[in-house]
Amino acid sequence: MKKIKTLFINKTTGFIQRFDFKNRKGQSLLELAIILPVMIMMLLTIAEGALFMGRYMDLLDLTREAARSASRDDPFYIENTVVDKSTISTLGGSFVCPALGSDSSNVNFYYKAACFFSPPQGSVCSGAGQSTNFCSGYNRYVDFDLRTDDVVISAYTVKDDAITDVWPQYDKATPTRHGNYWALSNKTGDPDNRDDEIWKRNCDGTLTTATEPDINETYITNIITNDYGAPLSRGYVAVEVYYCYHSPLAILLYKPLRVHAYTIMPLANVQPTSVASTSTATLSP
Repeated sequence: MKKIKTLFINKTTGFIQRFDFKNRKGQSLLELAIILPVMIMMLLTIAEGALFMGRYMDLLDLTREAARSASRDDPFYIENTVVDKSTISTLGGSFVCPALGSDSSNVNFYYKAACFFSPPQGSVCSGAGQSTNFCSGYNRYVDFDLRTDDVVISAYTVKDDAITDVWPQYDKATPTRHGNYWALSNKTGDPDNRDDEIWKRNCDGTLTTATEPDINETYITNIITNDYGAPLSRGYVAVEVYYCYHSPLAILLYKPLRVHAYTIMPLANVQPTSVASTSTATLSP
């Protein structure tokens, strides 16, 4: 087969040059070899971003479900007993996630909300970073690891547009043990309790400079300040999750990334009231 050739004038040099159309095939392959890796990296980066956003939305949905469930419960009610807020700081109760459809009235208020992040009912829940107590939840997509991930829950009583109480409140003998918040990694009454403030740590285990959760009294005060038209007396519950995201592609996010999601909802049962109540049980924090 003869080569197809033609002549053209080079506008830059003014000389007549010969152009070989058959040699354009090699030029196209070279261009493809240059541009293809760039295109692949762009597509993988888009895919990695989509996977990350999907996981973040899963976490956000779980905080919403947990906060919605907590907003219907009472932190001062357990096993048919109404607890006096003035004498009891935080409740005991079961630290085992209830099976779907079962009676959960004896489950600790905070632990029950955190159970939304546990593996779904029917899971083994006995592997590394898991607990047989922390099972039977609603989480089908997020691989929650108790060694690196944490759930933080707090409730706020607002009277006359000012925060009067933050729950839970711990024993007066150790008022600053954990501050006024409940963390899954600090849960009491559970044999798996490690009391290690996982939410304060990076994914590699190193401590951050954080001294209190992202959702705290200052944050809620800002909400109150800008919540025009809201009742002067009200209550809130905040559910936060601190999660180490491991990218399946590991291109841009080649190291685990700490992700924080939260939801704040009204909680009527911590609103200021003048109702007196007594406790028939002695509960410790």
